Amino acid sequence: MTFSFYPVVGGALVLGWLCACLKTHCGPLVLLALAVTHARACLVTLRWIASGIPRDWRVAYPQAMEYVKE
Repeated sequence: MTFSFYPVVGGALVLGWLCACLKTHCGPLVLLALAVTHARACLVTLRWIASGIPRDWRVAYPQAMEYVKE
């Protein structure tokens, strides 16, 4: 018999979700909507950061080369 972390993680997430429902006195759909909002904000932030990487690389790499040569 092999041990899998998926049931443990799933159970912990469900338990945490139920505790949040009881603690905040909000319904499960309200908390789900809040979680979806946070997930979308995280993805938008990652997209903004990823779009700036090429620009930052073009600026920072020549400066790093000058620093290393000195």
